[in-house]
Amino acid sequence: MGLALALAACSGGGRGLGEHCATVSDCDDDLQCLDHTCVPRCRHHVDCGDGMRCNDGACHIVDSQVGDECDSELDCGPGQTCRLAPALSNPPGTCQLQTQAGIPGDTCIVDGDCRSGACALGHCVELCSVDDDCARGRACAGIPRLTADATAFVGHFEACLPTTGSIAFELPLDPDVREPELKIPVPEHALSMVVVTEVDSKTQLIGATRLLSPSGRTLYQLPQTREDFYGNLIRHEPLPGASVLKVPSSPTVALEPGAYTLRLSVFRLEPGPISTNRHVKVIEKLGPGAILDLHFYFGDLTAHPCRDQIGGDLNATTAPQHAGFRDQFIVELRTIFARANVELGGVTFHDVAGHPELDTVTNDNAGRLFALSTQPTGVSVFFVRSISPAGLQILTGGTPGAPLPGTSASGVAISLDALCYRSWPHVARQTAHAVARHLGLFRNKEADGGEDPIPDSAPFTDNLMHYSEFGGTSLSTGQSEILRTSPVLR
Repeated sequence: MGLALALAACSGGGRGLGEHCATVSDCDDDLQCLDHTCVPRCRHHVDCGDGMRCNDGACHIVDSQVGDECDSELDCGPGQTCRLAPALSNPPGTCQLQTQAGIPGDTCIVDGDCRSGACALGHCVELCSVDDDCARGRACAGIPRLTADATAFVGHFEACLPTTGSIAFELPLDPDVREPELKIPVPEHALSMVVVTEVDSKTQLIGATRLLSPSGRTLYQLPQTREDFYGNLIRHEPLPGASVLKVPSSPTVALEPGAYTLRLSVFRLEPGPISTNRHVKVIEKLGPGAILDLHFYFGDLTAHPCRDQIGGDLNATTAPQHAGFRDQFIVELRTIFARANVELGGVTFHDVAGHPELDTVTNDNAGRLFALSTQPTGVSVFFVRSISPAGLQILTGGTPGAPLPGTSASGVAISLDALCYRSWPHVARQTAHAVARHLGLFRNKEADGGEDPIPDSAPFTDNLMHYSEFGGTSLSTGQSEILRTSPVLR
């Protein structure tokens, strides 16, 4: 392989942008001659187009033959792609003619779905050897290579992934295997991993029964006692319909690149067959982000017994201009999350129509309410008339919740009964507590005496995560760090 020089060195011929040229010497110093036209000098390979590299501001055609070994897409000429070899090797690919298969970023299930022959983390990726091989906004990262059924780890290869944001994918499940053991690939620059497990029966519990790190460390084992639950390095419990697991849940257990091993199981709450309609979705945060989008959903709050304290009717139309909601509730939320260096981003408003049975929620029907969420980012916050039993002010879909819409773990519920005897800033504190649990923070102290897995999260009442409704709004350094690892944040 080599580079065929497309253009001679620039000597400043004076022709301007868009003018005809025969060689680069015909163009101004800040231009190059490409396809007989003076165009801006390149800054990155992506400025040049297919099969070309940027070198010293000028685009050069890559000279390669089909079958040549390659480390990255930039090693192959026009009309070719660096296709990952079926068996991992060094170099990892060969130059092959481009096909009509998926391009980078397209969703995929198997390697054949992708032009590059590389399907990883549910998306087509391009091979690389250094960051400069990747388009802007992407970095070259080591990615674990799994078998097609995601049950075995076979090695690593390097490909371009987004430097920020999150990536989501689903793991394949064999319906005939009751307790599948799956491998979860985690690339080099991932900050966190969230695993959402679902079963199509609300009378069955689903969740992990074991989690091993890539280095073989046992992070979670299905607890038999409450002491076992608090003793696990990762806290998790199977729940009806859907449950969520997040790594890390404490700065003491960092996310490792490589292949995690997850064992999954379903448990009956009532007699009957175990459902085989299960799903495992993985969301990984690939880079830093600290913007929190909130989506407010309003049940039917008309003629609420505390309408005067609320300040009138509250719905998707009135909330944006509602003095208490806008000037007290939202302002207090911004203040609380700013303490963790998290900024409120987009805020949307929606009415929950046609579901009067969900105006009052319980642990049994809250999942149906959360499944009405539709927004692909952020946290869905549902305002309801009341929560049963009386006195409860919040319900969550789990700790953490699902960072995707449409599941029984996709939101938090806030009772506006609290405004009968509390203030909008108080409701904001309760909402911030619920949202922080959705993002992955556990209570700093539980009612049964259990304490936070985060070492510097002292069990004091002034902390946002204290179980008491009269808790405070402070967050420790460790809590703030874990909060910002949530893939919910962008």
